[in-house]
Amino acid sequence: MNSKGIFSLVFLVFFLIIIIKSGQLQQTYFEKLLESRKLLLEMEKAGFRRAELETNFDFLVKESITLNALKDSDGAKFAVNEEIEKFVSKTKNIYGKKIEFGFQNKNSRKSEGFSKQKMKELFSMHTSIQNRSADTQFTFTGGMNKEELLNAEILSKNFSQDFYIAPDYTVKAVISLEG
Repeated sequence: MNSKGIFSLVFLVFFLIIIIKSGQLQQTYFEKLLESRKLLLEMEKAGFRRAELETNFDFLVKESITLNALKDSDGAKFAVNEEIEKFVSKTKNIYGKKIEFGFQNKNSRKSEGFSKQKMKELFSMHTSIQNRSADTQFTFTGGMNKEELLNAEILSKNFSQDFYIAPDYTVKAVISLEG
């Protein structure tokens, strides 16, 4: 075999190695792209769930205070808290272990589970009747030092997203007493 033949053989082998390696790199990049798309989809799904929770929570509280505003203050607050508890329970039933509700101290990030007692302590409701309407306000106080948050952690395989009800969250409703 002459030197041209050896050089051609080495060049051909080298060229084949480059082609094989570039094919492997393309496969790796394609797999990473698919992985990134899956992660992005998971993130969008969690963001959608958070937005869904926010919208449903706001709607639930507004409807509940509207329906219960004319009860005595403690009865109305109890009824709204019951609706929030049902909301939390139903949401957990739908999403299972993919969502965790609780109360969290915003300074220490210490968290505790969702409870009726904490609901009583951290939510307030006031109704004032003037002229021919009842003005009702439902507020998440956050406690005496405004350090508590109602939170839901939306879990995913690779990350989590949080939904918070922060101190001073307020929903107001005006109910007409005419008719």
